[in-house]
Amino acid sequence: MTVRYLVLWPTAACDLACPYCYRRNRRGGRMGIEVADAALDLVADGVRATGRPAHVQLAGGEPTLVPDLVEHVARRVAAIPGGRVTCGIQTNATHLDGDMVAMLRRHRVRVGVSLDGPPQVQEQARGSAASTFRGLLELARADVPVRVTTVLSALNVDHLGELAVTLGGLPHVTGFGLDPLVPIGSAAGREDLVPSEEAVVAGVTALHRCLAQVNAMRADPLRWRELETVRAALRHAPSGPTRPGPGQPRPPATGETSRIRSTYPCCIRTPTPADDSSHTGTSSPRGNPVRNDVNCHADVVDPSGRTLLPLAMPNRPYCHAAVGESLAVAPDGSVYPCSQAVGDVASRVGTIDDVDWDGLRRRFAHDVHTLRGPCHRCALADRCPGDCPSRVEANALADLEHRHTPLTCLIDDTLARLEIAS
Repeated sequence: MTVRYLVLWPTAACDLACPYCYRRNRRGGRMGIEVADAALDLVADGVRATGRPAHVQLAGGEPTLVPDLVEHVARRVAAIPGGRVTCGIQTNATHLDGDMVAMLRRHRVRVGVSLDGPPQVQEQARGSAASTFRGLLELARADVPVRVTTVLSALNVDHLGELAVTLGGLPHVTGFGLDPLVPIGSAAGREDLVPSEEAVVAGVTALHRCLAQVNAMRADPLRWRELETVRAALRHAPSGPTRPGPGQPRPPATGETSRIRSTYPCCIRTPTPADDSSHTGTSSPRGNPVRNDVNCHADVVDPSGRTLLPLAMPNRPYCHAAVGESLAVAPDGSVYPCSQAVGDVASRVGTIDDVDWDGLRRRFAHDVHTLRGPCHRCALADRCPGDCPSRVEANALADLEHRHTPLTCLIDDTLARLEIAS
């Protein structure tokens, strides 16, 4: 198998204690250089054999707690012949100083920062907000582009408009994405962290409105990952009118978002081709959506009103993990299909020296997971952009009765309705 997306955890330790962290194992430890090198050799071998690009992501835990290993990995990636391998780091930015920022810039490491809102929201959600914003300023002084990852939870859902204003004042921040809360790790069983469906719709609507205002004043507009994904999906709409017809759900007017609860989207989403060049933090990016060959309206609806569809089509995997091309390596050398699966016993597929390649390929294969949702009422029916198989599995295990619409679907459906109405 070829590894095209490698995630390295230099350590599982972190200086913060975010209540929604998906780490299952909080024991620190440190990845040995020999483990990192063995993993990087797999990537280099794959690039040489196939000529296809690859990406190496430093995550965790907080990778900047092990700065020498971060630099070692960055140097090794930069030295892989052909320039076909990129390197990124996802950090809380609390330990970024001038020297580390200079090193990241020197080795062209793409930087993603975890930020959930303005300082007061960041302090409540993660803590150490002052240190995070100092790190962001260090990156700004060095003119290092940054993409922000925001975990959507009950802690910040009412402040999403303020997020746009905050990021708008940081010219080196090029874009951001919303990562929905996943009920694993620290968030397992934490219903208090799950935002209500009405709050998500209202928050996304506020963010959509504020972002337009912020971008009107910026030289370079902020790029919202989910908004770009939805716009691309709408451009690839099935034949026929874009606007809803009689009997179909109507888009919400500003200020009236709570009235569309009955038309929330499905959790059936079409996978997207991986795009190695547009992201820094997750196991795979959300690529440009393509038309779904599956007709959502024609599929089986169970007694709960949920439509049952396979998560992915064989020829359109949502992410590298869905086709066994993603590998996440824990500090002790154990390996998993993606970063979110690290520490999950059911997802462990050996060690870096003895990878179970068949198990890796099967773990999130296209025919393993089935989603349930009211697809027949979804604004993106027949053109859904896709969803993370690991997140889908976690949501299904936490909501056995399928009472909740997945947050990813709420985000995308709301955006689709707002875009159709505009």
